[in-house]
Amino acid sequence: MHKGRIAQSTGVCYRAIVLAYNIPRVTNLVLTREQMVGIYNGSINNWSDPTFAEHNPGVDMPNATIVPLARYESAGTTEIFTTALSSFSAAWATTYGVFNTLSGWNSSVVKFFAQRVSGMADFIRREPYRIGYLTPASADAVNLTHAFIINQQGRITTGDKRSIQAAMNKQNMSSRLTSSLIDCKDEETYPIAGYTYFIVHMTQSGNCSVAVELARYIDWFFTSSQAQSDVENYLMVPISTDIADRIRRAVLERMTCNERLLMDLVRRQKYNEEESLKTWKLPVQIVSPLIAVCILLLIAYAVRQRVKYIRMLDRDDWKINFFDIEFIVPKKGPRTRRMADAEIATPSSEMCPGRWNIHEIVTKPLSIAPVFSVDRKVKQALMSMREEVGHENVARFFGISSLNADIYFVEQYCANGTLVEFLRENKYSVNQSFRYVVCADIANGMAYLHRQSLIHGNLSIDKCHVDSRWTIRIVDWEYQ
Repeated sequence: MHKGRIAQSTGVCYRAIVLAYNIPRVTNLVLTREQMVGIYNGSINNWSDPTFAEHNPGVDMPNATIVPLARYESAGTTEIFTTALSSFSAAWATTYGVFNTLSGWNSSVVKFFAQRVSGMADFIRREPYRIGYLTPASADAVNLTHAFIINQQGRITTGDKRSIQAAMNKQNMSSRLTSSLIDCKDEETYPIAGYTYFIVHMTQSGNCSVAVELARYIDWFFTSSQAQSDVENYLMVPISTDIADRIRRAVLERMTCNERLLMDLVRRQKYNEEESLKTWKLPVQIVSPLIAVCILLLIAYAVRQRVKYIRMLDRDDWKINFFDIEFIVPKKGPRTRRMADAEIATPSSEMCPGRWNIHEIVTKPLSIAPVFSVDRKVKQALMSMREEVGHENVARFFGISSLNADIYFVEQYCANGTLVEFLRENKYSVNQSFRYVVCADIANGMAYLHRQSLIHGNLSIDKCHVDSRWTIRIVDWEYQ
């Protein structure tokens, strides 16, 4: 983008310049305009100078040499501060004038210099009896106190939003939208302040996209509450609505690119953005109800499942009717014979296999008090074991059954008996690979139980059974 030759300044916010100091036990120092001049020209060189007493009654000023500080590099704060000193004192204006470099100071008075306003703040904080000019934000960053200033009308002021805007509203801007806020005559004005400027080219050529973004940024800076909040967070003062309107008329509405008004391009861009939003508004309007319906269906499903679970809990689905179990006893012969070759049996004090629904089960007698009047917490635990615990290396728990005073655990039946019996009675040779598989099955089953927060406190080889598919299953885990 080629820039034009016509430039225009645009004030975007104001900042005060304050005198921060480090005087032990002095927190509300008040300075006159003449005292500031005296500190920096050397005519006032001790904090016990009697001129301080008039506006600081009751303050115990120390008998210590004043150490004034200045900026080392060329700085706008130096220029604003020396402009104020020149306004406060004709002698200063004649002798020193306005400058922004370290060479303008009286070297016998100002002997210490700091880089940047942050360096000035640190330099003041490190040693007592120092004083220097900087922005309020820099002083507050290191908890430095800054002085109250008596303005031209004899009023005590501080560099806050009210006093700076009072100076802004009383001063007339030039045709280039510049204005001095130094030593204004209004009673409420703070005497040391200045603008922060944008300097913009009024005519542009070439690619206008960058110019449009600049115009939009300046417009945002004047109208956005976020921009004003950011300015105030840095202890600067946003311009008033009246001055923002003037800048908009004098600058924004007159900036051009390729002989077209930039604000016309900005308005066109905003219109296109608003229209582009409409292309996704309709799909969103259509999809949003569908998403809401899906969410409601999921919530309804979750509620239904919860109600179903509570009803199952209240129905005690973990209870198994004893007379629904078809007990069997193996015929004479190897234990490994299938249950299809068994005869009907009745349970005893020992484990007894049988069929329940479509499952091959085994009942195990328990010597505990009746559980049919247990509380909801125990019921939930039984339902959890029944519905949630399932692994190929863990015998499945089906529930609890009872006959008269006898109570039985109902568990998955392993047709090939215990691991010891299987190894002892099996006609096939057991090689090393099979032993590895057995160990892996046991480890997998125990790892699964541990992930379910179930600890098998009585694991032994007798608790490892072999099912009809020669898979090892952990049994009796329900007792733990």
